Amino acid sequence: MVFFKKTDLAPSSLTLESQKSNGQYNKEDVLILLHQDFKNKCYICESKGIESINIEHFAPHKDQNSIRKFNWSNLFWACSHCNQIKSDKEPLLNCIVNQDGVDTKIRYILDDDLLSGNKVIIEQLSNDLATSNTIELLQKVYQGTTPQNSFQAKEKRNKLYDEMSDFTGLVLKYFRSEDEEKKEDYQREISKQLSNRSAFTAFKRWFIKDNEKYKNEFDKYID
Repeated sequence: MVFFKKTDLAPSSLTLESQKSNGQYNKEDVLILLHQDFKNKCYICESKGIESINIEHFAPHKDQNSIRKFNWSNLFWACSHCNQIKSDKEPLLNCIVNQDGVDTKIRYILDDDLLSGNKVIIEQLSNDLATSNTIELLQKVYQGTTPQNSFQAKEKRNKLYDEMSDFTGLVLKYFRSEDEEKKEDYQREISKQLSNRSAFTAFKRWFIKDNEKYKNEFDKYID
């Protein structure tokens, strides 16, 4: 999870729909703006270009809570895998609230030691309840909780492995290259990969932050 700046002004349909007995919160203007604000990424697992899209209520509305149901600040962009696992869990770190510190309270590691097998490690850096709950959620997302969603979790990990393999290779190319023009191209691409628009940004950022050499070179691109 990484921080996203969400559009302040709510889509106009939410006010209209909230006044109906059977109002809907998934109107086109809501979908368009959520797609834009969350960079077409699931806010939980950070996979990009998700096929099975859910409008996720960060704070569960439990049907009867119309304020939560139609509150623009409570609507998030998520994949069905993460939405199902999250369910009504709360409190969690809120990735659209800067003070919640989603970028600093959790450390993301991809342990690619071939002897032990690729492992996704989610490390807690703060002892508050919201961070603990978020850690638990992320571990379930990447490992699965049932035989069925364990297969989905495996696909998430495979996408993560491929993405990180490309990114780490890009960083190595930058440091090994003696061609200044190529280095500039690599640098531009690395800066894009460290923005919240890329898939699995949190893992890429911690790969940089955990290496002093990389951090000195690229920390300026981490928002």
